[in-house]
Amino acid sequence: MTAGRNRPAATGTEPALAPTELDRLVGWLDERTGFARLARTVLRKVFPDHWSFLLGEIALFCYVILVLTGVFLTFFFAADTRPVTYQGPYPPLKGADVSAAFDSVMRLSFEVRAGLLMRQIHHWTAVVFVAAIVVHVCRIFFTGAFRRPREINWLVGVGLLLLALVAGLTGYSLPDDLLSGTGLRITDAVVTSIPYRGRISRNSENAPPYSSGLATIRSPERARVVTTAWIAAIPEANAYAFSVPSRS
Repeated sequence: MTAGRNRPAATGTEPALAPTELDRLVGWLDERTGFARLARTVLRKVFPDHWSFLLGEIALFCYVILVLTGVFLTFFFAADTRPVTYQGPYPPLKGADVSAAFDSVMRLSFEVRAGLLMRQIHHWTAVVFVAAIVVHVCRIFFTGAFRRPREINWLVGVGLLLLALVAGLTGYSLPDDLLSGTGLRITDAVVTSIPYRGRISRNSENAPPYSSGLATIRSPERARVVTTAWIAAIPEANAYAFSVPSRS
């Protein structure tokens, strides 16, 4: 009885712990930089509160993988259409006349360590990248998330989809194989079918033949311009889109 009367009354709250030096340092930085608010915003984007918002994150992670694998492939790819004789380890093409671009692709696939693996990772990541953007844009459209005040966000998303399609076309056009030739033939037919402008381009005296057009598209200068524009435009557009409120 005496021990129970002398026990301190429970208040329901634990005594506050004194802040540590690390807590003081973090608080000092947050007061002057607002880092905590920025970290919360970034974490909300990286780990959203609904599964459908992960579609944008999947596209972003795919983009990072595409950049890394694309840089690796660039070191071994030759954007050149001059004819060469294939002397690599692939027997069916031994002694065949191929372009220097295709020869570099075969060398990358069969002679460079992990080259074929990098090509496959790049290829399938590009497929998932475009698919994630398409599904993401469809989600925004069918849920009405493009309405005010998110119009800019919607336009950026559609622009990213178009850039992804153009990058995919220019990417698989570079190896100079049957797939790239078919895709560029379709692109040539679409461009020349544009009323008035397409006919002028086709009938122009200075217009190069189709094969010369392929060589122009695959030139190192055009490849660098397309790659640089693609790498620069996507992160900037994503950063701008993330700064616009995505929820009402």
